[in-house]
Amino acid sequence: GIGTGKNALVRLGAGSGPGAEGPGGAEEALELADMPDRFWNTLRRRFFRHNYRAYRVVDGQWKQVADPRGPRFKPKRRHRSRAEKKEQRLRWAMQNGGAESQATPPA
Repeated sequence: GIGTGKNALVRLGAGSGPGAEGPGGAEEALELADMPDRFWNTLRRRFFRHNYRAYRVVDGQWKQVADPRGPRFKPKRRHRSRAEKKEQRLRWAMQNGGAESQATPPA
């Protein structure tokens, strides 16, 4: 049966089920340490994506791999980074006479 055998996760009895919380219900359930090795040694997921990257188990280790569905859509940045703005401000200042004019560059 389903609840019989040495690899059964829960022993089935007359009082087992969703509402069978009785004096013997807690001792019928197996402890986590008693779970069979087949449960702990199997991977449920061998592939996943995170932060626009794809990962797969290769030789027992997680490795970054090429996404089989191709590159994912990544939204365009709508604003320049601070470093880019600073560099452009410096370029603008050098083209317009350096420190002598304190005018701000166009945004």
